[in-house]
Amino acid sequence: MRTLTVAIIGAGPYGLSVLERLRANAEILAPGRRITVHVIDPYLGVGGRVWRNDQHERLWMNTTAGIMSLFPDETVRCRGPVRPGPTR
Repeated sequence: MRTLTVAIIGAGPYGLSVLERLRANAEILAPGRRITVHVIDPYLGVGGRVWRNDQHERLWMNTTAGIMSLFPDETVRCRGPVRPGPTR
C-alpha cells in the first residue's frame, strides 16, 4: 500500500483548516491508503506569525483558541463531510 504524503506550510487558521478538510475527506481522497501529514511552521515557538505573543491584546487575531473554531458545522457549505470538532 502506497502512502500519500502531504506537507502543509503554516499551522495557522488556513493550514489547520486544510488539515481538518484533509482528515474529513481522507477516505475520498485516498481510499484505503495511509496519509502522512507534515506540518511545517517556523514560528511555532513564538506563537506564530499572525498570533504573536507580543501583539496588543485587542488585536482580533491575538485571541485565545477557545474563542474561535476551525471546525465546520451544519451552517457551513463545503465539499465533503462535516466532522464534529471538540466540545471544549
